Order: sequence, then C-alpha cells, then structure tokens
Amino acid sequence: MDVIKNGVCFKVLSDTRRRWIWNHILNNFWEEGTFKVFDYFLEPDKSYLDIGVWIGPTALYCACKAKHVYAVEPDNGAFQELARNLELNSSLIPKVTCVNAALTEQSGVVRLYTRTEPGDSLSSVIPNAFL
Repeated sequence: MDVIKNGVCFKVLSDTRRRWIWNHILNNFWEEGTFKVFDYFLEPDKSYLDIGVWIGPTALYCACKAKHVYAVEPDNGAFQELARNLELNSSLIPKVTCVNAALTEQSGVVRLYTRTEPGDSLSSVIPNAFL
C-alpha cells in the first residue's frame, strides 16, 4: 500500500489488522498536529529520534524528510512489522537505524506488558498500565 502524506510517499504492509492506521493518515485523521511539527522542523541536514516508533508511521514519514531517523521500539511484534515496512522502502533503509529496546530509567532487562497482543501499540513496562 502506498501512503501519501503532504507530498511524501512511502510503502507499507496493508494487512487487515493495521490498515486502519494507514487509512487514517491518508485521510488526515491521525496526528495532524504532529505531521505539521515535522514539516516545520525537519530538514535534510537534521536527524530525528522516534522513541516508541511502533510500526513506523512517523519514522517512515520523517525518513523522507530528515538526514537520519533513529527508531526505538521495544515491542518485538511492532518491531518486526516496522522492519518489514522499512524493507518495502529500499531507498530509506540507509537513513533509518532501528533499535529493538526500551528506554527506562535504569539499565538492564525489563518485562514488556501488552494489552491485547504484541504490536498493538499499547505496550508498557508498567504492569498495571491498562487497569
């Protein structure tokens, strides 16, 4: 599936589980203010750090505009889908560094909790985040 947003185009997987996000982006229903901030601040000589990149909607967009994107995602399900989306955009691969890790206040191993399934965009290191 091609995602076209503010003159930026990239390819993504279009399975039924995630099609909603790409359609929301195409129809300007998701994070419009965020995309305006990207358009205002990002330049070809600046890098972008995306913490909690999920399956890549903002990272792929920013990779088309910025010098480099550092994409951090702890949820292995989301990380795998991010990697597959990036593979569909061969020209962006050298511009994106993907890191499958969580950012926490201490170094070490942490448990990641999910609300419904891995990759659902709701992962947290807080066990009761969904009560």
